[in-house]
Amino acid sequence: MWSEISQNIPIVYLIHNENKLFGGKNARHIFAKIIYMETTKSTGKYWLYFIISLAAMIVMLVVMPQYFWVLLPLVVTFFAKAMDLM
Repeated sequence: MWSEISQNIPIVYLIHNENKLFGGKNARHIFAKIIYMETTKSTGKYWLYFIISLAAMIVMLVVMPQYFWVLLPLVVTFFAKAMDLM
């Protein structure tokens, strides 16, 4: 139920406990616990951009090999973003 602490995004969970705590049959105690949940970024579009730029670089390598390096920054950048390194 509780995730591990991984990033600095607080989420407050309220737990309603209707058991007999601290006396009284119907005592209701609300406990709040702040936890930090991991956020996941959507990297699907970056994988698509990486594949497209890689294909374009391969085409450039076949057609005009002296200019394949022009697309190299795109390939490296989109690969890094797809791997969630940036």
